Amino acid sequence: MSKRILILCLAIIMSFASAYAKEVRIIVRGKYFQPVEQDFIDIYGKGMIYGGEINISVWKRIDIWAGVDYFSNKGELTFSKEETEIQIIPIYGGIKYRLSKGMLNPYIGLGLGYFLYKETNPIGTVEKGNIGYITQLGCLIKIMEGLFLDIHGAYNYCRVKPADKEANLGGLQGGIGLGFEF
Repeated sequence: MSKRILILCLAIIMSFASAYAKEVRIIVRGKYFQPVEQDFIDIYGKGMIYGGEINISVWKRIDIWAGVDYFSNKGELTFSKEETEIQIIPIYGGIKYRLSKGMLNPYIGLGLGYFLYKETNPIGTVEKGNIGYITQLGCLIKIMEGLFLDIHGAYNYCRVKPADKEANLGGLQGGIGLGFEF
């Protein structure tokens, strides 16, 4: 139930924010994902995350943002060495503060997300989700009117307990995106 409530709240907030929008930015990006837990790295390794985000400027240098990412990787189970696969899809939203406006727009962002995950292997399939958080730090670099690069880093945290062991699906991310502003 909490997933539906969070997604509904994000949709309502973005709808109200777009009514008062001064600027809207849409970003597509790729990020390198460095999980924080060694057990996660041992089984699934590190890898690329792909996603997108929408930012709506609502007041001076304050934005409301929402986005979704996708991570998928294969690995092998610790004991049996059989193949296992994980997919993580965080759907998140929050507030972002831009430190300045102009050709360079550094920013910091905070948000909440619902992290859907699916783990598939010969033992079975687990599909669950949980609420976590995300922090962002980056800089928008204007290339030309309406077009910019987004160089950023992020950290997310989401504790889950798919079976009898608790794990963190989060980690450090760094990447680049291409965005359009209107």
